[in-house]
Amino acid sequence: MKYYEALDEQRVVVTGMGCVSPLGLNLDTSFREIVAGNHGLIPVPEEFRDYSFVADYGVSAVGKVPGFDDEVLIEKTGITRKESRFFHGSAKLALVAISEAMYQAGLAQEGSLKIDGIDPTSIGLSVGSGVAGGDTLGEVKAKVESGGRIPPTMSMKGFPERVVTIASMMTGIKGAAHYTSAACATGNDAIIDGIRKVKLGELDIVIVGGSEAQVTMEALGMFAGLTALDNSPVESASRPFNDTEKGFVMSEGAGILVLESLKSAIKRGAMIYGEVAGYGDTADASDPTMLSGEGSERAVRQALSTVDDASTIYVNAHATGTEGDKKELEVIRNTISLERLMAISSTKSATGHMIGAAGAVEALVCLKALITGEVPPTTKLDSIVEIGRNLPVVANELKRVTFDVAVNNSFGFGGLNKVVAFARLL
Repeated sequence: MKYYEALDEQRVVVTGMGCVSPLGLNLDTSFREIVAGNHGLIPVPEEFRDYSFVADYGVSAVGKVPGFDDEVLIEKTGITRKESRFFHGSAKLALVAISEAMYQAGLAQEGSLKIDGIDPTSIGLSVGSGVAGGDTLGEVKAKVESGGRIPPTMSMKGFPERVVTIASMMTGIKGAAHYTSAACATGNDAIIDGIRKVKLGELDIVIVGGSEAQVTMEALGMFAGLTALDNSPVESASRPFNDTEKGFVMSEGAGILVLESLKSAIKRGAMIYGEVAGYGDTADASDPTMLSGEGSERAVRQALSTVDDASTIYVNAHATGTEGDKKELEVIRNTISLERLMAISSTKSATGHMIGAAGAVEALVCLKALITGEVPPTTKLDSIVEIGRNLPVVANELKRVTFDVAVNNSFGFGGLNKVVAFARLL
């Protein structure tokens, strides 16, 4: 397979994976729940129900990481309680996923974030979030209006880039550290940034991904104002590809990948979970919320341009349970032949929409599906949109199938198209 033809181009592999989601506190638990057809959505928390937007827009469900608190954070990362006071929620979730991925990659001991036996200047970070720290701005505003003093802990929790700066400080990583925010495509944007850094030879290893902990009054109100949130009962909320779709469910989580040059991975004797087969990065320059289709098609074609023409493909769709699902199915139909297309699914039916973490968690799903041959279902899919009826959309139960390449679509508000393709190492 002709993934890389340029003689000097670096091959990029995945040597570590970590996840925190509404379905579990690690990757294996989350994936097992997703392929089993379960979901992690709950009713809107009691503290939000008195806000007018909940009633006005009928917001009914959210996705929360179960059982996550500072005790879990301390246990899984080795940080201190004093340190945790300066971290916003998105940074906390990111640290747990980073710890899992680093341990899996042989970069740290289990339950620790400190890099072990690796030159800290040879490792970088590219971790993003959609709206990290946004909830703290509301706290600051309330303090200012009441004449209260702003404590340093509150000030530091308001900065969105703390997702990556905290990770650098806690791990000791001294290579390039990049915070990215690309709306719903943030996770894939961070992955693509890491791919480029490794392929250019700037770094041997880059820890990449996205994190979001914004099931908050501010974030829910913002998306409710766009009439983007599902108002269905919890059990039927978040219905990608349905002709009765109502919107997405705001959710939280974190997904982290360790990207590494093939040369470095072999030298370290690291386990290799997959290879980056290609990526696409385009903009629509059109609508504030709806993808154009044209830009998304270019991104998919770019991602597949370095993949063998005979490769069979699974697509983990961006599909959020909104009008854009139809356009995305049209994009897939126009870019991938039915002979090659083995399966399509949207795991947002299980996780809800994790915004900045969505693309990164879905990249992990792609890799796990490649490894196991288990394609997760799109649950709650009772009446598929017309354009999907002749496409291999996996509905309600997992599909066991062998395929060569997993394509991870992320299409963010404002026309940000980020697509990453993964394959087994050949």
